[in-house]
Amino acid sequence: MIEEHWEFEGNPVRSRWVLPSRINKKLPVTQAYGICFSRAGKVLVCRDGRAKMDKRFGWALPGGTPEPGETLDETLAREIDEEVSVSLGARKLIGYQEIWHKKTRHPQYGAKYYQARFVAIIKKLNHQKIAPCTNTRYKRKLIEPEEFTRVVRWGKVSEE
Repeated sequence: MIEEHWEFEGNPVRSRWVLPSRINKKLPVTQAYGICFSRAGKVLVCRDGRAKMDKRFGWALPGGTPEPGETLDETLAREIDEEVSVSLGARKLIGYQEIWHKKTRHPQYGAKYYQARFVAIIKKLNHQKIAPCTNTRYKRKLIEPEEFTRVVRWGKVSEE
């Protein structure tokens, strides 16, 4: 199991990888993100259009927050279309990132919640449009899988 300790706005947070069969169904799933592969085996990453003004916005996996009544699968497809104008083909839930704010609560989600992670195949890269959530155009690029940990500055990587 991968577990990491870090800070969010100066407060301690623990995150750990959880397989789908092991989640606590009483906790909310607040976001869905996709590791999306092109037919050539490259991985899609995106950068928020606000990155020029705010350096906190680095390269990341595309995805976002479910709307009321929406499944996580539907969230993933909608968010990736809205953010980076990509249509997805086959996709599969592979696990969750459990987030626990130890001393505080996330202002929107509370002290403990999950973020879903999917693997997906890119069906089509469409002409890019403005993302409705930020009113900016996200940057997108396809990278080799070996480049991922250098380009996307996240935490530990597991062999699992």
